[in-house]
Amino acid sequence: MSDSPLSPGFIAQAVATLAVFAPERSFLGLGTGEALNEYSATGLWPNYQTRQSQLAEAVQLIRALWEGDPISYNGTYYKTRKAKLHTRAETSPPIFISALVPSSARFAGRYGDGLITVGGESPETYKKILKNFASGATEAGKDPDAMSRMIEIAVDFTDNEEQAIAARKAYCAGTFVPALFTERIYTPGLSEQNGNVVGADTIRDTVCISRDREAHIKLARRYMELGFDHLIFHSAGPDQRAFLEGYGRQVLPRLRKL
Repeated sequence: MSDSPLSPGFIAQAVATLAVFAPERSFLGLGTGEALNEYSATGLWPNYQTRQSQLAEAVQLIRALWEGDPISYNGTYYKTRKAKLHTRAETSPPIFISALVPSSARFAGRYGDGLITVGGESPETYKKILKNFASGATEAGKDPDAMSRMIEIAVDFTDNEEQAIAARKAYCAGTFVPALFTERIYTPGLSEQNGNVVGADTIRDTVCISRDREAHIKLARRYMELGFDHLIFHSAGPDQRAFLEGYGRQVLPRLRKL
């Protein structure tokens, strides 16, 4: 894995360069992986505990490289020999770690500078995620109140519900994979079946489909009140420009006033 172009050394260099171009406006998001991409490309998909250990080691190596000194690292999964980053920002970008369930949030708090999760679950689930995230941060000697909490919210700024549901199903066909560990999952036919697994009622319950900006404001406030301070609004529609312009003019100015 240390020879992979996606090894921590390459990631550290790429993100450090980005941080030079966009100082104070960059962050690195990391997680324990996604079989849809990794297994199809490498044929490898270790168990969760192994992937979590790999992630912990990767974070440690990336942070060490960002310090700027030559690093000779001899870990369980990764190795470097006097590796040095010559292009670095004055301030290293924060590392946000993904936690989609409460059981992984403590790890995110312990090793990350911030949390990334996705919307659509119950308020109780997010309360548990944030509680575990704060506990992990505290155990690592960090102030959880000073750490970012980011959430991706599924929305479509339209009154055409039928079209929005169809677009979301098409998106889910490539991302929602109930059987992550089998070779069969990567055929085009099975990808289409994956999209059909997510029914219209589920999409209505988890995606804000409306042209009424107040409906979107209400949804955003719900997550803000839970404790999230970074909101990412994700539309699956094909006309991304229309979404960005509509949301940018109608929703975001009103939301910022809050």
